[in-house]
Amino acid sequence: MLRSTKFGLMLGCLLTVSLLISVIGCGTTTSTSSTTPIEFYATATDTTPVFDPASTGSASIMSTWESGNAIYSVFYAMQEYVDSRDNGVIDRANIYRLLYDVDTLFNGLKDSAVALPAAKVITPPFNFGNGRTYESAYNNTSNNSSIALTETSAEARAIIGWVWTDSTPKKAESGVLEATYDKVTEDITVDFIFSVDYNTDDTITDYNNRTWLSGNASTHTFQFKQTIGGSDEVTSSLTQIIGQGISQGAGNYFLFKVKANDDSNFSTPKYLVVSAEATESTLMAIDPTTEAYTDTASLPATVDEYVTYVSTAEFFAYSDLLTDTLELNSGSVTHEGTIYLDY
Repeated sequence: MLRSTKFGLMLGCLLTVSLLISVIGCGTTTSTSSTTPIEFYATATDTTPVFDPASTGSASIMSTWESGNAIYSVFYAMQEYVDSRDNGVIDRANIYRLLYDVDTLFNGLKDSAVALPAAKVITPPFNFGNGRTYESAYNNTSNNSSIALTETSAEARAIIGWVWTDSTPKKAESGVLEATYDKVTEDITVDFIFSVDYNTDDTITDYNNRTWLSGNASTHTFQFKQTIGGSDEVTSSLTQIIGQGISQGAGNYFLFKVKANDDSNFSTPKYLVVSAEATESTLMAIDPTTEAYTDTASLPATVDEYVTYVSTAEFFAYSDLLTDTLELNSGSVTHEGTIYLDY
């Protein structure tokens, strides 16, 4: 069955993210700071689907269930992440692993955010086109991270930027996230890009993820878009997913549209109807030749209300990915090629 568990997150100045252990210096506390912990991760697990793994001892990956299988890509993107069990097993291609780490970063940075003279629109280093207003901001140049924030007892709105590095193997993980969370209604919207560079001698990134999700943690309604690709538009595989539905509760369903150029079953877009009670085992059992739909007219009535959005929404294209870190803050005089904020 699907389950969603809220975990306590590390607050204060100590930041521990699997590739980075450092102390973030505390600066001037923003006047809009709230004592309520912000949990984008926990809220997202109550909003979008969470697929339980076949084995709870560790992330369960069978030899026939791996990259190159488009349904596996759907599972991996949204499989359950439990830090004590899955850290070092599930990477940040999984949205819950990424949000867990971003939450830790956010709660470590937020007390350093300095109040601005007046609220202003701040464009993230990767422009999602949201045009949101923020009341405080901070660039932590010592630890390659940044934050813009507006937070009250009713709402949290934030930009978080980061670069996490590892020397063995040598790589850099760059990301930018912009999110809003209504603490009263439990509506959440998250935009993020996440890119990994395995050759830090250049600026070209080798793994690229563009994800958007929106929905409500109370009703479990959601919309979801994700595209994952490599460093080259012509030769790299591209997996594209769009979804809508209700992510939890017996008798509820959601609809996915999936395209993957490294999976012959999904070289053209096909539709998957998935129960809100589905697990890894459920997804593994789907036969794409008989259970993936090519025609929306053939879809069952259980997903009627999701067909319009899923069928008409456009996939994120390759051009929507961050494939070169020089694209960050493009045109900025002081911060081009970085995750720092102009404010």
